Amino acid sequence: LGVFIYAIYGTAITKSSAKQLRDIFQGSSVFNLIAGPDLMSSNNGFVSFIVFLFVAIVVLIYALVRANEWASDQDNGRLDIVLSTPQPRWKVAIQSYISVLIDFVLLALALAIGVVLGAVATHLTLDMGNVFVASFALIPPMALVAGAVYALGARLRSTIVMSVVGGYLGLAFFLDLLWSYLDLPHWVHHLSLFSDYGTPMVDGVDWVSSLTMLALALLAAGVGVYLFQAGDLRQGG
Repeated sequence: LGVFIYAIYGTAITKSSAKQLRDIFQGSSVFNLIAGPDLMSSNNGFVSFIVFLFVAIVVLIYALVRANEWASDQDNGRLDIVLSTPQPRWKVAIQSYISVLIDFVLLALALAIGVVLGAVATHLTLDMGNVFVASFALIPPMALVAGAVYALGARLRSTIVMSVVGGYLGLAFFLDLLWSYLDLPHWVHHLSLFSDYGTPMVDGVDWVSSLTMLALALLAAGVGVYLFQAGDLRQGG
């Protein structure tokens, strides 16, 4: 709901705020170096900067917190009763991961609808195809974060998983934000999920990166399911 409301608001202020913000940011050499000179030159670019840049941070943190509930359930023994019933462990784990992915799809849909409603309400011209593409392109990085949590959470406590994956997300954000300013090599840039997501509202989707993230997400989730199937249940409490 928060993402939906923010998407409406961020899109709705484009007409009233775009010119002032463009004048401010386009005169900044540091901003042009970090974000690129063309990001604020169109309505799509402005919405990408105001809405999708912020939302990308929020939804990846949400993916971490949402998936980490699985590791927390193991820590607190909440799966003991579920697994005492005649059903295999792998089925319970896969059902949990699928439910997480469904959440991500609904979140992406809420984001896209929010942007569309904000644009329609203010008669803002946007490429609506790019709106939905940019929204659903967030699913692969969210799925990869969740997959990493499932893989690590099969053996590690939820607090450790939160620290490891959360620390990576913080580092990944600053790598994406400062890589051109720090003159880092491109391979370092692509270690960040934020850079692999890119700016699809302006440049379209990087399908190679998106499909790679999705494949890695499924691989990581598969590792997590296997380790959960093969390992001992953790003590609750």
